[in-house]
Amino acid sequence: MAALAAATRAAGGSSDADATADAGTLPTASVTRYAIEREIGRGGLGRVLRARDRVLDRTVAVKEILEGDETSRRRFVREALITARLQHPAIVPLYEAGRWKDGTPFYAMRLIRGRPLSELLEGAPQERRLALLPVVQAAADAVAYAHSERIIHRDLKPGNVMVGDYGETVVIDWGLAKDLSIDDREALDAGPYRAVSGDRTAVGAVMGTPAYMAPEQARGEAVDERSDVYALGAMLYHLLAGENPHERDPRDEVLSRIRTGRVAPLRERTAELPADLVAIVEKAMAVEPAGRYATAKELAEDLRRYQAGQLVGAHRYSFGQLLRRWLRRHRPAVTVAVLLVSALIGVVVVAARRVLDERRVAREERAAAERLVDHMLTDLHDRLEAVGRLDAMEGSMSAVDTYYASFGARRRGTADLARRARELEILGAVRRAGGDSDGALAALRRAGDARDELSRREPRNAAFRRASASVKGQLSKLLADRGDLASAEAEARAAVASLTSRDPATADTLTLAARATALRDLASVLLRRGSTEEALGSLREAVELLERAAPMTESLTNARIELGELLLERGNSVAAETAFDAAVAARRAASDASSRDAARSFLVAEATRLRGQARRDRGRLDAAEEDFTEAIARIRALLALEPKNEHWRAELVVALTHLGNLRPERGDAAGAVKLFEEAAAEQQVLLSANPKHHEWRRNAAVLSCKVAHWRGVVATATEDDLERCISSTEALAAEHPTDARLRDAVAQAHEEHGLWRLGRGEPAAAEAAIRQAIAAK
Repeated sequence: MAALAAATRAAGGSSDADATADAGTLPTASVTRYAIEREIGRGGLGRVLRARDRVLDRTVAVKEILEGDETSRRRFVREALITARLQHPAIVPLYEAGRWKDGTPFYAMRLIRGRPLSELLEGAPQERRLALLPVVQAAADAVAYAHSERIIHRDLKPGNVMVGDYGETVVIDWGLAKDLSIDDREALDAGPYRAVSGDRTAVGAVMGTPAYMAPEQARGEAVDERSDVYALGAMLYHLLAGENPHERDPRDEVLSRIRTGRVAPLRERTAELPADLVAIVEKAMAVEPAGRYATAKELAEDLRRYQAGQLVGAHRYSFGQLLRRWLRRHRPAVTVAVLLVSALIGVVVVAARRVLDERRVAREERAAAERLVDHMLTDLHDRLEAVGRLDAMEGSMSAVDTYYASFGARRRGTADLARRARELEILGAVRRAGGDSDGALAALRRAGDARDELSRREPRNAAFRRASASVKGQLSKLLADRGDLASAEAEARAAVASLTSRDPATADTLTLAARATALRDLASVLLRRGSTEEALGSLREAVELLERAAPMTESLTNARIELGELLLERGNSVAAETAFDAAVAARRAASDASSRDAARSFLVAEATRLRGQARRDRGRLDAAEEDFTEAIARIRALLALEPKNEHWRAELVVALTHLGNLRPERGDAAGAVKLFEEAAAEQQVLLSANPKHHEWRRNAAVLSCKVAHWRGVVATATEDDLERCISSTEALAAEHPTDARLRDAVAQAHEEHGLWRLGRGEPAAAEAAIRQAIAAK
């Protein structure tokens, strides 16, 4: 970036768009550094080439100016200066700027592997377009950052927003950007306005792309952040309507309509849209700047609230609109869950008022409302579970539990009991996700009692048996996490037994799949109890059942992964890698078929990390590092979209830890320190959200000890590092005195302390620490 700094100094210290820097301030590039491969894009000011950076051995994008006058060259240089100044994950980073031998200026930047938003919108059905809302939100976040630096883009459009192959969003082409902090007379932009097609950039006294241009910008008046807000609103309009705001305007009226802000109402283009989303677009595209969002940050926050199911600031809601919003869109959000419970209570209150003269009608309305709420709560559970936010349902589920409990034993019909059992299962899952182990256990035991009662009433009902076995499986997992392995095994065996058929050849596929799930749960407990051979047999039987009943499903892939993990634990890394290879291939195929499904991308990352473990055990260190690195990159990209997903972040900690364990085997102790520090920081993020989570506290303690150990190896450890390791392990061991793993961890921490003291020439202190290690064991 030294070339950019030099150009900035030549401009009098400013990196603004109107700096007087010219191409002559840039150094001549080495003819051997970049191997140009092909042209990949072309615009009004320059073209973009794919090239190979021979010095750093990477593929880059190189933008060079097309033939033009000195003004165009100066504009090109200032584009490089502004882009280099903006440091944001969603703004393309610059690597170098310079001149070719013939004096043509260029700059090298990251190559974005993906497609522009305009291509993704072209001809896409509404459902697929709506799935791209996070892209516009990410673009708005990037523009909000630029606004915080007093930079406005002035040419925002779908063609200038790239969507990478892993879902990342990048705003490109800052050639018309302007620094609002400097007195800017547009000296470089003088010239007559040229009418061009609605989605191409015009350069002249009026700059930008007409179809997405704010009215004041089209009239050549002063512009500010709100002009970019208008363009973002126009992009949203395009996303929702499937065409830009002026696509259908008569050709001879386009310019006048743009200057006056006359746009066909979004409802005229497509009627089936949420009112709050339409309100966001209308506020962003208000004719008068004062009526718009003041900054892109406000627009991004409203979009974020909409996608989280929360109320948006641009729209005023009635109760009826909120309810219809759930019925039509099923947006997974905590606010909507509360409204649903309110709707249930409202229906019951209305029914109570009419009970004296309309008893039959009241009963029907109550039953319909309960069925509706049950459906919506189940839908909300599934959606929030996919993004690791089940804890957000705690308030709503507690209210529903109180409502059903108020009936006592008065409502014990089969339908009522089944509804109650499902509600208790969800409540148990929600409390477990929130770290309330005791509350989860109580809810699941009540759910199990209800499911067992249903099975006794209808012993031939296979669906009831499967549901009962499912609850036993959930109880088994929870009891195992609580350390009660004997009870966990009993629940798992009861689940398997309840699904055992006298004639397996005639069993329905759903029951076979459910039995496979129960066998996997049993294998998990058996492993923790040391019954490895029986666990291996259970997993192999589960795989065989799923190959018959549910081939090409995630259940089969999960079973193969669990089998691979057990094989890996038994030292059979070759067979384990084979199992993980099959899992990675299956999950990649499913992810490729649904490229914007974040949950599927996470499953690919998880399987890839597991394969890395097998490859490391086989001594295939290069391949293992590739797997760990890919898994980390995938999960980081996902967390950028959903930073509160605890499940994803926990997997990131695991992947970072495994890569950290690998680095010393390659002679890179310093690299191990860095990775363990990153893992420890991510673990602290998890703990800050749930400080009582036992497993996360244990992981944090282990990582603090790893950091202390490897800092010791590279001679950077401090007394505080070792004390942190000791205090965290001792605190956990005191809370769980029967946990042998924690006692071993305490002993190892004191031993590490003793070795550190010895290395510092303190034999007495070292001996004391070693004695503490012996006592801890």
